Formats: sequence, structure tokens, C-alpha cells
Amino acid sequence: MLDRQGGRKIHVAAVGMDENGKSRISLIFNTHYKGQCQLAPLEKADVVLVDSHAKSESELQKLKEFVSQHLTRPYIVLGKSLAVAADEVCIAHPPKLNLLWDWILNLTGGDSRNARVGKQNGTLRDLKAINLGKSSDKTSPEPGGRSLSACIKETELDAVEHESGEFFDSEDFLLGKLQRTIAEARQRSCSIQLTCWDDRRIIVYPKSGYVLSDLKPAQLKNLGLVQVVHSTSIEISDFDRDALFKLSRCDVSEVWALPIEVLLWNLALRTSRGRLPRGTSLAQVYRLSRWPNFTRLDQFPDCLRIAAYWTRGPARLTDIAERLDTEQKYVNLFFTAACAVGLIDGVSQEHGPAAVADMASRKRSLFTAILDNLSAHRKKSKESL
Repeated sequence: MLDRQGGRKIHVAAVGMDENGKSRISLIFNTHYKGQCQLAPLEKADVVLVDSHAKSESELQKLKEFVSQHLTRPYIVLGKSLAVAADEVCIAHPPKLNLLWDWILNLTGGDSRNARVGKQNGTLRDLKAINLGKSSDKTSPEPGGRSLSACIKETELDAVEHESGEFFDSEDFLLGKLQRTIAEARQRSCSIQLTCWDDRRIIVYPKSGYVLSDLKPAQLKNLGLVQVVHSTSIEISDFDRDALFKLSRCDVSEVWALPIEVLLWNLALRTSRGRLPRGTSLAQVYRLSRWPNFTRLDQFPDCLRIAAYWTRGPARLTDIAERLDTEQKYVNLFFTAACAVGLIDGVSQEHGPAAVADMASRKRSLFTAILDNLSAHRKKSKESL
């Protein structure tokens, strides 16, 4: 049997599930999974759902015996693990629907269309694995679009695994996609939207320098942490009348606005987590073009000291950390965020700190020579009188 989009439906059997449970699963298949799978008898099933939730010890023992002796098809346990096989797939009850769909695809070897959906759901699963309820809302914009700066917690910096290395590719994250969206909007001088995660959007208004979004602040912050390189759910598109209509249906409390610089800075901090954008050179000398507006930007330890030191003149990243006796990850954080908002300029080696000091010395020497020359002329003038 074919599904409504022309692909083969996945047949799923249910073991240990009462009629109410089967009705709920069938409803999920039809609504959330868009009819791409259906309940079927065990002999015709591609995959089996084994319901171990709220079972007595005797019922669990019977399920174990059935699975180990009679079940030859791949299966997913909903509830308590049966511990029948080492590679047993077990999902908590009630199941997270994207996670369940992901495993159905993995165990049945879904077709190419289903595989693309699986990658998308895999990204969503990673996102939803982050506990949004425990996320700090200090970065939440206040009514009227105002926002207060917040301090990045050490736990957010320690979240990055050592295996990920010292560098990251911004294009693998929402940061890179947002930067491309902003660049395109500015080039075309029109509003462009970035749609992501359950049809929510970030709309760029290049003329005003603001972004508008119906993403929750905690969702946006956590989106910065997750690689979205394989996600098909994040797309750049024109902000048309249909998008305007969808946005107009949102409650005013669900929509917020931020300056482009604030959004890029705060997102870059979460994406960096102490790493540097790939292509950054530790031997290169960089200049901070101006003092960041910290009244609205998120902060972290020593960020003000780094800014104060860097505004004095160009420097290498490693030199800044050494001179200020601070951790390199804080300098990397500052550099990544400042790069995202265009505050960093590369300086050629011949114009490094030593050359700048030498140039200043030459200027002082020239100024001294001019003063000496003027003094000599005044002396001659007095003698002639």
C-alpha cells in the first residue's frame, strides 16, 4: 500500500498494547507522521512496538519470553527495558514522537524521502534533548523590544566536547546561515526570512538594522549550540504575504525584535563556546575597530578587560590572553562574537604591534624635529633684533 505522497507505507505491529494504546498510536501515525506508516499484523510488520509500560513482573516476563523466542523482526520497547538483547532500542513512555519516528526509519531502512525526514527529525531530537525549561531567561527581551545583557555561564562554555577541537565551521551552525541571510538581505535591500524549527522564523530588516522573530529566546539560544548542517528544515526565503499572514496570527507576546548586532553577538557566543571560526590564525595580528556596546550584548568573564586592552592597538589572540593572564577561551569568545558583528580587522605582519610602536616613535621624532626647527628660528629672530 502507498502513502499519500506515493511512497510505501511502513507496517508496524504492536505487542503488549491494549486497544486504547493502539488507537493513540494509529492517530499519531495519521497526524504526526502524515500517514507514512500504519498498524499491521505481526506477520506483515516491518518493525514491532513492544509496550512494557505499567506491566506487572509476570507480564514483563511473558513479554521477555515472547521477544526472545518468537520475535524475529526489529523492535522498539516503549517503557521499561526488557534487557533481551544488547542492542535493544528502548524509548521512555510516552515516547517523544520525533525520536520514535527516527528509530522506525533507522530500523526499517526508510526510502530516500524518509531518510531526509529522518535527518531533519534527528536535528530536532538533538534540539529537544536540551532542557529548555532549565535554560536561563535572562536574555529574554523585555516588552517593547528592549533587552538586557546577560552573563554567559561557565556550564555553557564547558558543554563543548574536547573532541570537537579548537575550531568550528560557522556554516555548520545557525550562525553561518543567519550571516548569509543578513548579507543577502543587505545586498538586495529587502526583507528576507530564515525559517526553522516547527515553521518559526527569523526575519531580517536590513534598512532598520533589526531582526524580528517568533522563536522563543531559549529556543534561539539552544539553536546556536546544535549543528544544523544536514537539516532541511532551515531555509532562506523571501518574506512574502503568506509569511506576513502567519506572523500576524502570533500573539504579540510571542514576537520580539532585536538589533542585528545584538543577535549575532549573542548567538556567536553560544556557538563558539571557547572555539574559534575555522580559518582564524593564532599568529595573525588583529585589530578591534571600536568598543562594543556592552549595554545590550551578553558578557562573560574578562570581556571588558579584553576590550579595554584590544582598543589600545592590534594584537595576537595568544598575546592578549598572556598579557591579561586570562584563559584563552575567553579571548576566543570575544574574537568570535566581534567577528560576527564586523568589529575585527586583520593587520598585516609588517603593521603588527612592533611596527605600530615604531611608527609612533617616528611620529614623535618628526614632531620633535619640527619643534627644534621652530625653536631655532625663534632664536635667530631674537638675535637679529
